[in-house]
Amino acid sequence: MHNKWTVLVNALSKEEWDGFVNECRDSTLAHLYGWKDVIKKSYGHDGYYLSVTDGRKTVGVLPLISVRSRLFANELVSMPYLDYGGVLVRDGVDDREGIARSLLQKALQLSEELGVNNINIRQLAPLDTDWEERLEKVTMHFEMAEDEDRLLRSLPSERRNRIRKAMRNGLFTEVTGRDGLDEFYEIFVQNMRDLGSPVHSKEFIACILDEFPDSTMVFIVRQDAKAIGSAIAFFHKDTVSVPWVSSLRSHFSLYPNIALYWEIMKYARARGISCFDFGRSTVGSGTFEFKRRWGASSRQIYWYDSSAGGRSAATAAQRHSRMIEIWKRIPVPVTRVLGPMLRGGITN
Repeated sequence: MHNKWTVLVNALSKEEWDGFVNECRDSTLAHLYGWKDVIKKSYGHDGYYLSVTDGRKTVGVLPLISVRSRLFANELVSMPYLDYGGVLVRDGVDDREGIARSLLQKALQLSEELGVNNINIRQLAPLDTDWEERLEKVTMHFEMAEDEDRLLRSLPSERRNRIRKAMRNGLFTEVTGRDGLDEFYEIFVQNMRDLGSPVHSKEFIACILDEFPDSTMVFIVRQDAKAIGSAIAFFHKDTVSVPWVSSLRSHFSLYPNIALYWEIMKYARARGISCFDFGRSTVGSGTFEFKRRWGASSRQIYWYDSSAGGRSAATAAQRHSRMIEIWKRIPVPVTRVLGPMLRGGITN
């Protein structure tokens, strides 16, 4: 490691960490310090936040969470449950690759001390490393026009038609925060069961809303008074991200998901936000095509594993795809209890 750099673990305060993150052009919501507290409170996983100093100032950071599971691999991940995170280097510094390598080297040392199986780093930019690189995922970004009229006209005609149909169906959307948790979660639990995936704990979602009250919103789409769809939206710098969106399958014909995305776009654009991040997809998948039909473009996500074949808890779950079909048959009240017990150990 270059001797002019010192890599420290958990040395920065929350204010110091977020001050650095907010100064960096390439930072994402996943770099914010609050995720350390959210994940510790909800799932009990410890955070190890690495920072590099040149003796005068911080020049790079790497947030890591130690995810331990009896069923899946023990890993250091940046960041679990999110699409990216990873190494962040101060704008304009020399030898950015060297700073990144110093962080990865410290992460390897930490993994040996903790006895974890693998380190998984998730990036929106490639790293100069010999770690195993995985390129199967992309995120989908849509650059939004300046006002509502231009935004609507910029969408493909098929999307515009479905937005109008959703409105004719009498759907309307409410924007709320912590008060919308219960309605969001009821829909979320059912949707995740239908997808065959263990659901996040309600406490996890509650901790996010409590930790980021000014930058996290709950959108609820209704038919009359009934909540039929809901989404969580994060606002960071010029980007709004929607990691969790769900609708009741019994109401799919009314296009509640279309209404949700459109209302989030309008809300974000009114706040001066220009980029809509639809989130992670596999190229060619159904979710990829859904997002592409909004006019979104793919942006490569780079995932790196320190261990050869270290496919993480997420991949371990994929190897048992038959469990998805089994999970779909489990009653929703049972998945509400069992899902969070499993979900905390699944890093995807």
